[in-house]
Amino acid sequence: MQAVDAEPRLTTTSRAADTDAGIRSDKDTTVLRVRYPHNNSPDPAYAHRLEYVEAVLDLVLSHSGQPYTLLPVPTQTVTDNRNSRNLLSGYYDVNWLHTNRQREAALQSVRIPLFKGVTGWRVLLIHSNDQARFSAIDHLEQLKALRAGQGHDWPDTPLLASHSFSMQTSVSRNSLISMLAGQRIDYFPRSVVEVFDELEMYQHENIALEQALALVYPTAQYFFVAPDNQRLADVLKSGLEATIASGDFTDLFNRFYGDAIARAHLSNRHVFRLTNPLLPKETPLDRPELWLRFPRAE
Repeated sequence: MQAVDAEPRLTTTSRAADTDAGIRSDKDTTVLRVRYPHNNSPDPAYAHRLEYVEAVLDLVLSHSGQPYTLLPVPTQTVTDNRNSRNLLSGYYDVNWLHTNRQREAALQSVRIPLFKGVTGWRVLLIHSNDQARFSAIDHLEQLKALRAGQGHDWPDTPLLASHSFSMQTSVSRNSLISMLAGQRIDYFPRSVVEVFDELEMYQHENIALEQALALVYPTAQYFFVAPDNQRLADVLKSGLEATIASGDFTDLFNRFYGDAIARAHLSNRHVFRLTNPLLPKETPLDRPELWLRFPRAE
């Protein structure tokens, strides 16, 4: 990674020169400055996810053939909607967000799922004494009748609502964990890429990983840029395609998340598959190399 400027620009800036120039050739020597949000949160689960996406971003740019420098912009934990506004205002140049129709209409997406769709593979956190109740579940309606905990503005909350799940929403993961430990909710769906970090974080709470069930639905997190930042979108797209073709993207993903996926024992679970009505029709579900195949898929 070439460093040409140690200080990120934290104010709104014009990208007109970069946009007009575009990518003139494979040997464009204009240094691409890429500002991205960096949250110094002490939360281990968030830090692990940020470390992965930063590694993907660096890998992708290194495969793009363009000289570049990565500039972290200090940020706080905010919602995806706020992150979208920050991109539009020019506070930073790229972010990784869950896709939906509204977001893809407002921003420019690079339609390659950064987590291979695995954020839609959900296992359940439950109260430590409740495994027998969940082991008895055979039908989705039985699970829907129990109360799930969800963040009120999380991307999967409207998805579960569209399938008539019973839910109790709250403002934070910490409050939902407290509600689960106090049996004010029955379960807390978590993706396999975050659940083991969270179990470690909350090991002194009276919660456990449910062993029999899983929810699976199609979803994706992409790199998003502002609508006028065509140069960066093109560079990210070409770099991602190159890392996929070389196998480097899959190697990096497996290094970060292969163990967690294996520990989840997904092939031994009763899987409830859900549709995702929020998913844009342009989602590249017809490219199997972009998605990690669910272990029980036919």
